[in-house]
Amino acid sequence: MTSKRADKKQLQLKKVRVRPIKLADLDKIEQLIKDTILKTNTKDYVKPVIDFMLGVDPFRPRNTRHERDYFVAVDDAGICGIIGLKDNEVKTFFVDSAHHGKGIGTALLAHVEKLISARGYPTSKVFSSVSARGYYEKQEYGVISEDSSKAGEGIMLRYYMEKTLRKKQDKYE
Repeated sequence: MTSKRADKKQLQLKKVRVRPIKLADLDKIEQLIKDTILKTNTKDYVKPVIDFMLGVDPFRPRNTRHERDYFVAVDDAGICGIIGLKDNEVKTFFVDSAHHGKGIGTALLAHVEKLISARGYPTSKVFSSVSARGYYEKQEYGVISEDSSKAGEGIMLRYYMEKTLRKKQDKYE
């Protein structure tokens, strides 16, 4: 990454904050997830799988907010990403496609990885779509297994991935 691009990314990240979701966020989150699926996943999945994803994924935060932790990334324009967490597993992770490559996903993922580590888990796990596999590999996740499961009238390939979290080293020097 060029120095100017890195500086711009740092400036954008300073304007982004990560916070827990609020009930008032749910409509915006649902639209963000729908838009992201349509712009990102359609190149990797057939229409029946996309239709299944559109019928389920946008509503997960609303339907599971009492059993999972959810966080949003917010910038000057509003909500630009969402991530969920259950135990040590990343759930419902979407970043507005207009914000891809700006560090939003990395900020959200780092936030939940810190929580996972603080809760005593040595690893972070995720079921990744085909579309997101490369992103997770850049974040040091490795594929543990592949899963092909029925998704509506189609078959959805996903990857179960894991990352060993680094423990903070005590400083005795």
